[in-house]
Amino acid sequence: METATEEKEYKFSSENTEWIIAARAIVNGIFTNTDSVKGLVKRRGRFSPLGNNVTLLHIAVFLGNDSAADFLISAGSDLSAVTENGKSVQILAEERHKIAPVQIPAHSLSVGINKALFCEEGKDAAVIFKCAICLLIVRDPVVFPCEAEHIFCAACIDLVTRCPFDRQPRNNQALKPLSGIGLRAYNNLILKCENGCDEWRGTILTMKQHTISCKKSILKCRNEGCDSHWFREDFPTHRRFCAFQRVACRFCRKLLTLGALTEHITDDCPHTKIQCKEGGDKCAPFKRREEEEHMSICPYHDVLCPWAEYGCDHHCPRHLLKKHQAEATEKHLELVKEKTSRLV
Repeated sequence: METATEEKEYKFSSENTEWIIAARAIVNGIFTNTDSVKGLVKRRGRFSPLGNNVTLLHIAVFLGNDSAADFLISAGSDLSAVTENGKSVQILAEERHKIAPVQIPAHSLSVGINKALFCEEGKDAAVIFKCAICLLIVRDPVVFPCEAEHIFCAACIDLVTRCPFDRQPRNNQALKPLSGIGLRAYNNLILKCENGCDEWRGTILTMKQHTISCKKSILKCRNEGCDSHWFREDFPTHRRFCAFQRVACRFCRKLLTLGALTEHITDDCPHTKIQCKEGGDKCAPFKRREEEEHMSICPYHDVLCPWAEYGCDHHCPRHLLKKHQAEATEKHLELVKEKTSRLV
């Protein structure tokens, strides 16, 4: 029965009430960036009063409240925290937005353009521009310096020193880009989006411009250590929660990865405010770099009796030291007398 009572008191402590109020604010979309919430994140960033390891950040991400999620991350919420059912913040974000890393498709590894992408009326015309090296329709066509001026992909032609058709050597002659009537015919070939989006159909001339904004274009995360690839439309969500992105600690401005931010704030940052290990809530919070100075005056720090050099082995919190000295005056005098007598 005592255990049940303790658990009930724990669940309805003022700190847990703060957590529930903040969680409700996130649910209702009225979350505010207050100092009390910052303190709550530092004290209980990893735990909920329900004991299921759900954090405020988990709730914000699950509900898609991006502004609350951004604030909680900057306040030091633990990105590595995992719920009881094994879901991290990043997994919840990916599930919420129905996104996932993508594998590099085969066409991205090819040099030329797949014939199947060209519209029916243009496929026969496209065959004229087939590269004899990659056997696909040429991309960025260049003319080989041979008598017949055969056409190849700009990237493919770097792999050979002789024309694959007539075996004429290149002899260090400069390659020329396709021009004139041939270039106009090539640029006007009509095809579908290489990335597979259904929103575009156009000419080769306009394909590059479309690729720059295509929602199905594949982007590689540039954060050092992260090798994932994402569709352009999904990339902002990944970037927000990528554990490898470099961020500055809001307290000391040190640069580190987002995944290491929580541990840094909790264990290392010299400007983070911490509680006294011995006085707890009885002492006012102080910066980690001020811990030694605080301990030198903390009334709850365990200290030895000033008469220790004479043999008193008593130790107690600093604020009880005067009481001990008053109560042990006779003992201290006896110890001094005993020690001095040995010196005679």
